Amino acid sequence: MSSPWRHPATRTAIVAGAVLIAGLAREMVLARAFGLSSELDTFLVVASIPMAAIAVFSGTFQSAAVPVITEVLQEPPQSGVGFHAVLRRYAAALAGLTIAWFGVTQLVPETLAIFVFAPPGPVATVMLVVTVVFGAIVAALSAYGLAVGLSTTVTLAPAAVPLATAIVVLMTDQRTSVVLFGGLLIGNISAAASLFGALRRAGAPISSLRMDGRFRRKLLRRGSILAPGTIVMAMTAPVDLYFAGVLITGAAAALNFGGKVPLALIGIGGVVISNVVFPAMSRRAVARDFDALRATARRWTVVSVVAGIASATLVIMASDVLIAVLYAGGDMRAEALPSISRVQQMFALSLPTFWMGLVWSRALIALDDTVTIAWIGLVAFVVNGVGNHILSGALGVSGIALATSVMYLVTTSIAGLRLRLVLGRRIAQ
Repeated sequence: MSSPWRHPATRTAIVAGAVLIAGLAREMVLARAFGLSSELDTFLVVASIPMAAIAVFSGTFQSAAVPVITEVLQEPPQSGVGFHAVLRRYAAALAGLTIAWFGVTQLVPETLAIFVFAPPGPVATVMLVVTVVFGAIVAALSAYGLAVGLSTTVTLAPAAVPLATAIVVLMTDQRTSVVLFGGLLIGNISAAASLFGALRRAGAPISSLRMDGRFRRKLLRRGSILAPGTIVMAMTAPVDLYFAGVLITGAAAALNFGGKVPLALIGIGGVVISNVVFPAMSRRAVARDFDALRATARRWTVVSVVAGIASATLVIMASDVLIAVLYAGGDMRAEALPSISRVQQMFALSLPTFWMGLVWSRALIALDDTVTIAWIGLVAFVVNGVGNHILSGALGVSGIALATSVMYLVTTSIAGLRLRLVLGRRIAQ
């Protein structure tokens, strides 16, 4: 019997933990350098739109591409367009959309008035556009890496982003949002370079993967169905920051710092599910072994519940200590720490439901039920917006975090009910 430490999920979780540490190191640097300042608020809010664009591309492309690439690798077409050509088209389209967005913000500054901040300057705009392009490249290379079994490398690559940001901030005395944009850009370029190199060393350069018209149409169909739901789901982060931004100065930064530990823990489980469990469920779906797929979903649901409850309990009980250790000192005011701690506790409530929902939604995607995922994204956006409006008025910035936890509870319930119905039908056939 093989050791559990040799299981891909265990290795991926350990690597994801290293990425978590890198992310927390960046937040410690930002907290001491910027505190709850307007400069950090500006960076977080202005960058939230392009970062949401990267999240949309990453979520849509990876969810659509991993099952398709898995099928391509099992049934290689005799001819077709190289994956690098597909990647160029997606990156160019995303860059065009980002340029259009920033063009509007420069010509009509009132478009950013809802965020209570001025639009970014020319230098920051160029940095963010290039960052979005490289973010798209990282997402596409990650999908290919997962399909060929490079889950550990795919998991580790994003660590370059927080590390680069922290290093850039430490290397300069300037405390401006442009410095943060520069770190973001350098990190995404580094992540893309590391994935290119890993694929080449594994004997799977992107030029070797070819897709004929059938596979490209399948990828486009899956992506077009998933995109609307992913877009509205990704917009929950900018919406959260908007509600925080109109409360008081520093509220957006407080929301950011308070969410880091719970969202990083969510990310560890999410990486394991997306990088290990999802490819396995995709292979079972392609082989039409639906009983094995159901067994996999059930096993990881149990793991999600147990690990989620334990993690949430630990974070809630130790919240004050964690916040003090991570963020006290420098320009961070001591009286701001309790509010950040309350935000952290509210975010922690989402740990069990997020992991369960991710297992179930990935199972639905493996079963090609992408329409449900699109509807779930729409429901999430509505629930989050209504929750923010009600709870931020009652609880302040911690109410915004609580609304996120409520959103995950609702969407997870929908995914679970739909998966039970779809799997039952497939097994009965």
